[in-house]
Amino acid sequence: MIISAPGKYRLLEDYQTRGTISIRVIPKGKVIEIKCVDKTYRKVIGPSLVDWAPWDMPVEECEGEP
Repeated sequence: MIISAPGKYRLLEDYQTRGTISIRVIPKGKVIEIKCVDKTYRKVIGPSLVDWAPWDMPVEECEGEP
């Protein structure tokens, strides 16, 4: 799914996010919050991600989740 707006999304599969010196695996089913969407470079960022990530992620939008 292409994430086009900030909000909360549930991962449909394990997702690996990379930074300059670290790699993190976020497990399937985890709710991640996207704070900012950069439509020019097609990237998203949020507290769960190590760095900017491509906006096409294996997620589904969820509402009312903590």
